[in-house]
Amino acid sequence: MEEILKYFPSLTERQKEQFAALYDLYFDWNSKINVISRKDIENLYLHHVLHSLAIAKIIQFRPGTKILDFGCGGGFPGVPLAIMFPEAEFHLVDSIGKKVRVATEIAAAIGLQNVRGSHSRVQDIKDKYNFVVSRAVMQLPELIKICRKNIGKEQLNALPNGVICLKGGNIEGETQPFKNVVEITDLNTLFEEEYFKDKKVVYVPIGYSMFEFRRFIFNPVQVNCYLLWDETKEALLIDCGALYQHEEEQLMNFVAEKGLTIKHYLNTHLHFDHIFGNPFIQHCFGLGYEANDGDISWAEGIAERVQLFGLRYNEKISKPARVLHDGDKVHFGNQTVEVIAVPGHSPGSLAFYLPQQKMVFTGDALFHSSIGRTDLPDSDYLTLIKSIKEKLFALPDDTRVLPGHSDYTNIGMEKEYNLYVR
Repeated sequence: MEEILKYFPSLTERQKEQFAALYDLYFDWNSKINVISRKDIENLYLHHVLHSLAIAKIIQFRPGTKILDFGCGGGFPGVPLAIMFPEAEFHLVDSIGKKVRVATEIAAAIGLQNVRGSHSRVQDIKDKYNFVVSRAVMQLPELIKICRKNIGKEQLNALPNGVICLKGGNIEGETQPFKNVVEITDLNTLFEEEYFKDKKVVYVPIGYSMFEFRRFIFNPVQVNCYLLWDETKEALLIDCGALYQHEEEQLMNFVAEKGLTIKHYLNTHLHFDHIFGNPFIQHCFGLGYEANDGDISWAEGIAERVQLFGLRYNEKISKPARVLHDGDKVHFGNQTVEVIAVPGHSPGSLAFYLPQQKMVFTGDALFHSSIGRTDLPDSDYLTLIKSIKEKLFALPDDTRVLPGHSDYTNIGMEKEYNLYVR
């Protein structure tokens, strides 16, 4: 019992009584049914109760949280956690009936009102929970395959719903399929006893949407190139302006490191600084670019145009693999990109809007406290202002704006403070 108070000194008197009662109860039941190794019963608090409570060190279950204890055995980790979180609901499930009986009898004996048990396989459990916890020796991929269906969508806690397992030894192989989302906590960072030296808490979020993006700044004109991806590892690339080999390698290495598959490559418009990397993307990833064809003359005349800026470029830019128009949609992973025509800076300028992520990629149409140039051939100031006011400013104010150059902003900020758009 001292081990529990050492690491959880703020227990209520009721919780202290319940934890203190566990030893006699388990000792008595263990003399009838071998729930815990008889050689190990003297280590009940260290090896079983405190080990179970490691989960309480990484998450504080909020009132109303529903937890399924997968393969509860004699009640670990479910019973100690139920004591710790009396306002959470625990369902203890095991395919061995006598073990479930011990767990539920002990829960009842110490007055737990938040525990129920089922003699069942988890495969047959249909209910939804916020978390599945387990000390079972089953490999993580198999365990998650079985209980994924039981993870509900309603989020109540600081951690997204998922699976929390107590593991020991080398777990690199079984966590590999979840390497991009798994969180592993070494218990020797929480508890100083030798027993916990190779023990871990493994958390895998399940059934939530992970979305990430990375900005690369390429070429002397400092173009923002954006790589977007989600939990499926499918990705989308916007405006690869990579002009130099080290820029190409930077993008290529990042994609390989993250294990991403680029499904679409989009251009907001076809001014040379945004399309320098188009041949590289075609060669390296086998992807033609998708854009509006209103700027095709800029792509075809790229060699001559870059000379005006003191640059050299010998690659040929092909025609778009797909011509995009206002209202088109592009899909990757679990994401949908809506195409918005925003002519003005160039006739074929597009913005790419992800409503579910509240973000819009505006190319050179709209910047932080500024707008795109309209002194270039084929550009038009009034057309650009109309595009911004009618198309971009129609988006929700909290939509993040990710432009083709410089820093991020949001729609509300630009509607309020952008002096160029009145």
